[in-house]
Order: sequence, then structure tokens, then C-alpha cells
Amino acid sequence: MKAKLMWVAGLAWLGGHAPARADDSKEKIVREFSLSGEAGASTLAVFNINGFVRVAGYAGDKVMLEVQKTLSADDRETLEKGKSEFKLRFEQAGDSV
Repeated sequence: MKAKLMWVAGLAWLGGHAPARADDSKEKIVREFSLSGEAGASTLAVFNINGFVRVAGYAGDKVMLEVQKTLSADDRETLEKGKSEFKLRFEQAGDSV
């Protein structure tokens, strides 16, 4: 069975990779979705601003998402602002996740 996976983007990463960051926050987020139809007829769409996206297929009927959320800032106040502005959303509708 050929699985169709379309990804366009899903992890936002604020800040940068500068080694002199004063504060950072890391969190692992895991979600699992059961497919309503055949995997080959389902669609996965990921909308990503910054960071890495890796997609791997397997012979199952679930979509498992793991997000490593990393926020970095020069100070605690900016980090807290970034945390409040960060948006991560998961949706499932019909044959699409």
C-alpha cells in the first residue's frame, strides 16, 4: 500500500542558534491520531516556520507526531513573551491530519 504524505510544514522555533543565549525552554509534545480510512488515501499536512521536519512511514493506521519545542531568548522577559506568542495546533478532519 502506497502511503501519500504531503507535508508543507509544524514546528515553530523562536530565537536562533546563537551560543550566548541567556534563557531557553524545551518541551516535548506527543500526539497520536487514528486514520479514518486507508493510509494511502490520507493526507498529512505540516506547516512549519522554522526548524526540522522529518516524516517516516510505517504499515500502521495511526499518525504519531512528536514535536521538540525549543524557545530561546536573551533574557527571561523575552522568553516569557515568546512562550505566550508560540502557537501549535493539531487538527483532524476526515482523511486529513
